[in-house]
This record gives sequence, structure tokens and C-alpha cells, in this order.
Amino acid sequence: MDQIDCNLLEAWNRISRRVRRDRLEAANRARRRLTPALTRPMRPWCLCIRASDTRINDYRCAIDPSRAIQQRLEHDVILTGSVIRDLCKPVMIPWPGIDWTRAAARLGRHEESIRRWIAEGILRARYDSAHSHGKRGKPVPIVYCPSPIDPNANRGQAPDRIWGTLWQTLWQRIPKNYELIVTRTPIWRNYRGKLRQRGWKFICPGRFNPDGTHSPCNRQVTRLFGPQCVWTLPQAVGIDQGFEVAPEAGPEPCEGPGISPTNNTPKLRLSGTWHPGLSDPIKATGPRSFACHHCWRVRYTTLTGRTGWNDFITHISGGLLYGCEVKRPLEEAPYIRKKAYVPHSRPAPRRQEVLAGLLEGLMYKQIAKRMSVAYGTVHAHVKKIYKEHDVHSRAELVENCKKRSENTARGA
Repeated sequence: MDQIDCNLLEAWNRISRRVRRDRLEAANRARRRLTPALTRPMRPWCLCIRASDTRINDYRCAIDPSRAIQQRLEHDVILTGSVIRDLCKPVMIPWPGIDWTRAAARLGRHEESIRRWIAEGILRARYDSAHSHGKRGKPVPIVYCPSPIDPNANRGQAPDRIWGTLWQTLWQRIPKNYELIVTRTPIWRNYRGKLRQRGWKFICPGRFNPDGTHSPCNRQVTRLFGPQCVWTLPQAVGIDQGFEVAPEAGPEPCEGPGISPTNNTPKLRLSGTWHPGLSDPIKATGPRSFACHHCWRVRYTTLTGRTGWNDFITHISGGLLYGCEVKRPLEEAPYIRKKAYVPHSRPAPRRQEVLAGLLEGLMYKQIAKRMSVAYGTVHAHVKKIYKEHDVHSRAELVENCKKRSENTARGA
């Protein structure tokens, strides 16, 4: 048992007596499970499937129509439980490492993504001569990582260690006979005047609500999430089904969830099932476990934020405890704050080009064409220029720049 578990149990042993004596306090904590903090799943406890995963191909999945991936056409993908387990489980690349092309295939990423991860320090690399690998040319990167990699995260980084290692075993909950049918469509981008494919997107199939109704979505998203139920403090201490409150303790609470009007000793559920996972009792067919982050309202948090520790304690305790009631171990959850933004004192060179174009009397489109940037980029630079010079039109800007140049000439 680590320090966080010890602090959780110590805090609950200290708080539970007061909660049992005070009906109102117990009711308030019971209602927390209906708040957005507990009705929305957290990202570390969600399985994820990425649409642009290169492991989704004709050899592992059923594609309809056939050869639609090579022809870059919209198609339906049938993902079995075994394939989903392989797509979601973490990837280990220990020392001495493997070729970076093999690492890209194992992670389901493009080779340029591996090159970027090496530059950012996410993957460690050593370089072997090309002759030792039967190749010619530049040295070959051999990549490795001492920790497990989440192949579906934006940068491959695993969740913070404070969430534990539970995320590494969530993929085992997918039954092998499970089947997910989802539509995938290509992404096209204009690159140097030509349309090029830049990956794939899923068409979200929607989700089933706890009452069995289906909520369609049809959004084009890059990832599908499958929230999973995890063990929390109430289950660990055996109070998941609620606890008894003495009838003579405290005033009678108001009407609310978990309070029985016919029983003088209400049973208050302090943690609820805040999302239907694969083990939900809904007898419905179709892809009910994986949907986009809009459907599930997936919640992201970080310990560098102001409410990060409170969010973690709220979820791990099932709403029983607040962050201020649990001592924070600095070894496992140190205080890390984001660095304050410090603006650069140097002038922006691209903004100076936009300013020169404005003083020459060019239109926004002409400036964008000269600089090879988008129209919106020029417009954003113009707003910054107007704010710096405290003007509201081009005429005022020209006059202001003339005055500044005259003052500079006089001072010289």
C-alpha cells in the first residue's frame, strides 16, 4: 500500500464518524455523485482507439469495401475484441531497443511521429551504422523507452503516476468476442496547391444511455473512447452500497437522491455508477461502449492546475472526500506549477512584414500572398499591430508611424 492509499484511509477514518453523526453532511456528500465532477469519466480511466492507427489495416480487420484503404475511400471497419485489445494496450520498448521503423509499426504511428518523439525526448535513441542493419546511408535510430507508452495519447506519454498503473490493465476488460462496427473517412488537406491525405477520422456511432435509449452523434472525430469502471475507496472499505445513519443524529435532511421518505434511517449511496461501461446491464446491440469525447463528456485534468488534487481525490474516493481533507504526499504528488508567460522583448519579424505591407497600402489578401500565409494570420497580426500602436484604422496607423519617425529623426 503506497502513501496515497494510507492517507485516504486515514482521512476516511477521521471523517466517517462525523459524517455518520450528521445527516445533512452525509446527504451533501451523497449528492456529490450527481455533480459533473463524478458524472463525467476521466481520461486515464478510458480506453481509446485512434482513427489514424496504422495497425487498422486489411490484414487485421474486416474492411468494407475491400481495398478502400489503398484507394483512400470511406469505408466501414469491423473491430473485434482481440484487435481492440491490441490497439489499446500499452507498448513496451525496453533496452536495447528496436529499429525506429519497427517501433512506428508497433505503435501504429507514422515514422515522422517517431522522429518527432525522439526530438522531444519522449523516446530515447542511439544510432547504429546503416551497414550493421543491412542498409546504406545515414545512421539508423534505435529507440527504446524505460516506461510503458500509451500509443493513443497525443505524445505517447502515460498518465501521471499518481493515477497508478490501473490504466495499463484496462484493455484486458474487453471481451474477445466483442465487435465494434464504425465508419472511417479520410482527411484531406491542401498542401502546396495539391490535396493530400493527412490521416483518417471516425464517424462517431453515438452511445446508449443508462435507460437504454440511443443518442446518435455522427461527428467526425479522431478518437473513440470507452470509459471503464474502476475500484474506488467505497468499494475498498465495503461501503459501496451506502451506510446507515443513526436516526437521532442531526436534523432531518431535505429530500434528495438516496433518501427514503418512508424509512427513518435512510441509506445514502455515497458513490454511484457514473457511466455505463462494458459491464453495464443494458441489453442493447451495437457499439455502446466506444463513442467520441463529446458523447461521453470525457474530462481532462492535470496536477499543475489549481483543482488537480481535488479532482483526483474526488474520483478516487467516489465523492466521499475532498482534496483538502487528504494529506498530499510530496514524494508522489509534488506541487508543480506552470511557468508564468513572459513575453519576448524582441520585435516579431513576421509582424513587421505585415506592418510594412499596411504602410505601403496593400490589402490583406495581397499581404497574405506576399508572405505565403493565410488571410486569418494577417488579420491576427493586424489586430496586434493596432493594439500596440493604440489606433483603430489604417489612416491612424500611418499618421502614428510618421510621427514616430519624425521624433526619431529629431532625436538623432
